[in-house]
Amino acid sequence: YLYHNSKLYFAADDGIHGKELWVWDFNCPEFMTINNAISQDTDVKVEKYIVGSNKINAGIKVDYNANKYITLNPGFETKSGARFTASMSGCINFFPSSNTTTSESESKNLPSKPDN
Repeated sequence: YLYHNSKLYFAADDGIHGKELWVWDFNCPEFMTINNAISQDTDVKVEKYIVGSNKINAGIKVDYNANKYITLNPGFETKSGARFTASMSGCINFFPSSNTTTSESESKNLPSKPDN
């Protein structure tokens, strides 16, 4: 492994894709609010929550990962051909969670902030 600029680089085999280079980024923002359209593939990982009222342009792959909650406000939209995934995994989970919702070219109504 190699640790450089707050990132840990290491080789791992996930049992599906064979041995690959993995990166664990220790620079994890607490939260993120996204209002602007996303026009390139993006992976958003935060410690606590994400609030989005943005558009995801056609042909773009976007992943939102938060540990507490993800809120999609009015104005959030995935254009035709976009792929949007939201998961409750945040910055510290390498593997997909069972709490993952995927949308192919459509918005999903995900739960807002939890009651607790």
